[in-house]
Amino acid sequence: MLLPLERGHSTPPQVGLSQQQRRTNMQGAFSLVRGCQRQLQGKRLLLVDDVLTTGSTLDACANTLLEVGCREVRVVTIAITNMQ
Repeated sequence: MLLPLERGHSTPPQVGLSQQQRRTNMQGAFSLVRGCQRQLQGKRLLLVDDVLTTGSTLDACANTLLEVGCREVRVVTIAITNMQ
């Protein structure tokens, strides 16, 4: 199943932002597509992302899903960057 998340509002690019700025930038950025909440109740989900830098985007997505009733959200990434 493709995840029924959408950007609730536009955010500036993450490039060049500190870890804290990235987290702030992603707060409230995602919402659930209308009408999908019931099918996610109690589900365990796996989020897949291509690159993990600070985890801010994945955290925002996971938190949104947990808030609407998902039982568990796990994450897998293809690559991890080292933010200096």
